[in-house]
Formats: sequence, C-alpha cells, structure tokens
Amino acid sequence: MEMIVTYMAGFIVTVGAFAVRAKEVEARALFIIALAWPLSILFAMFIFLLSTVGADFDVKDSNVRFGFRKATNPKARGFAVTLFGAEFQLYQMRKA
Repeated sequence: MEMIVTYMAGFIVTVGAFAVRAKEVEARALFIIALAWPLSILFAMFIFLLSTVGADFDVKDSNVRFGFRKATNPKARGFAVTLFGAEFQLYQMRKA
C-alpha cells in the first residue's frame, strides 16, 4: 500500500511540475522532469531492495574527482565510488 501511495504522490508532484512549467512551455525543463520521474521510481525500488538486505547507501562530497575505495570502518563492509567529486557509498554493518 505504501508503494502505491508513494507512486501516486510522485505522479501528482510530476503533473504539478508540468502544470507550473506549462505556462512558458520550456521544452528542456519538461523533458528533464519527464526523465526524472521513472528514474525516481527505479531509485526508490533500489533503496527498498537495500533495506531488505540490511544495506545502506550514502552520497558524500569528496576532494577526489574519480576513485574507488573499500570501507574504512572496520565494523562495516562495502565500497565507495567517486565520480566528479560525489562519493557514492554502499555498505552493510557487520554483526558483532
């Protein structure tokens, strides 16, 4: 039920964004909004899948432009990928 409510709320927000932008009808903004909606559904499913296996996902700023590293916390296992200064961390806390 929560997934349906989330989907409908996202749909209403997307349609609202289209309605706000439709006055000037800027095609580039409408195209980006239309692309972002299905990607947000895929990202929500990805986060739901991670939560079912006990993993977590974070995005942090980094001084490195590109890179890959393993988790630095000894109580966690995972990795981080840095792209254009944004570090995407995927990790799972180890059981004691």
